[in-house]
Amino acid sequence: MSNIVNNLVELDPEYKLLVQKIYQFNAILEDLNSDKFYDDMNNAQLIAATTVGCSKHTSVLNKIKPRILLLEESGEILETHVLVNLYESIDLVIMIGDHKQLRPKINNYQLSYESNKGYNYNISLFEQLVNRVYFSQLIEQHRMRPEISLYVNQLFYNGTVINSSNTLQYDDIVGLKNNLIFFNHNYPEKNDTSYLINKRNTTKINEYSSLVCNNLVL
Repeated sequence: MSNIVNNLVELDPEYKLLVQKIYQFNAILEDLNSDKFYDDMNNAQLIAATTVGCSKHTSVLNKIKPRILLLEESGEILETHVLVNLYESIDLVIMIGDHKQLRPKINNYQLSYESNKGYNYNISLFEQLVNRVYFSQLIEQHRMRPEISLYVNQLFYNGTVINSSNTLQYDDIVGLKNNLIFFNHNYPEKNDTSYLINKRNTTKINEYSSLVCNNLVL
């Protein structure tokens, strides 16, 4: 209970009884929701959810007894988020991701690998396993034009990635001398909170970059 609720309970015994009834009702409602979730999911061949969503329904998923756990973007998932979803019934865990890309996001820099404090909390279980055991890596990319993949390939993959034939058929970008251009400017970014309700989180915008892109398109 919050301090406010505790104070009210001490002042009014009837209020204490009301709070107890509310908690009992919420417990019953949670059980009903769990039962409905179980009925909906029990016959499903595939259940898709976030790791946080699965952890909220641990008791139900344990009853369903899933046998295979498939994790996408595993390099960005915290180790604890993986472990909490390893139910007793799991026979096979498949982790798909890229340990060369973004690591899991954490709010405390002191717990990160980059802080050199030794906690390494943002090193995913996926990255740990890749560095210790055998893994299978795709070597053919189907999205980036070769001018772009050249930099990514040399910087992160030691030149092991090859370009699919479809990436060689992209048309040149109209209006530009080259298909890959590094553009430098001195216009600072701004915080944009116009679309947020609580104003706590912000996103960065750069009006000059937007103007350049807009003129290129139009």
